[in-house]
Amino acid sequence: MSPTRDRRGATSTRTLLLAGGAAVVLAGNGWLGYQLSTLKAEAAQRRTDASGAATATLDAQLAADRARLQSIMDRVRAEAANDKGLHLSVEVDSGTVTLERDGLVLRTMEADLGPESVVGTAPDTQRLATPRGVRTVKSVIAKGASYELPAWLWRERGLDVPEKRTLRNAFGPGAAFLEDGTLIYARTTEGPLSDSLYVWPGAIRLSLDDLKAVLPNLKPGVKVYLF
Repeated sequence: MSPTRDRRGATSTRTLLLAGGAAVVLAGNGWLGYQLSTLKAEAAQRRTDASGAATATLDAQLAADRARLQSIMDRVRAEAANDKGLHLSVEVDSGTVTLERDGLVLRTMEADLGPESVVGTAPDTQRLATPRGVRTVKSVIAKGASYELPAWLWRERGLDVPEKRTLRNAFGPGAAFLEDGTLIYARTTEGPLSDSLYVWPGAIRLSLDDLKAVLPNLKPGVKVYLF
């Protein structure tokens, strides 16, 4: 149903729309992220009935907000480069993930980034999207572990929701959740995550070999930089 890679990038926190059409997202750790597609859409909508000086003002505000937010993302990139501990760096637009320590790149990987999606059934819905900023690993799902997958996952796939949603080997070789719920995983051989064309919304999907290589390093507290 969904494309395998979302090059737009996005955030999973609440969006605050500023005057002039800028969408600014404040991450829980103090870093700002942004969703370029939202900025463009908001600006386009506001420009529909604007003309002349009003249009120029909106464009100038949009450009200023984008420049400011890009500057903050550059700070996230710089912080990652200066982190001597073991960590992951994720270039959201290119889908490139690197495992790094002491300034050295230990492994470079290509990832499929799940698209932004509103999941769940109203009024209990949530917006999932690849975040920007600094996160930490919160929990790790062991290889072959049983896990209760959310009902919306089947609905996203256009499948009937089973009565029992706890699946053995739900994430195959394992997975990791970041503090904000962002998932790092690999395609499974069975279950709703086995479709090569479907990626969990907002998630970072690695190849099976790459996940097996990095998962032992993703202990709770390990930092993940997304820019």
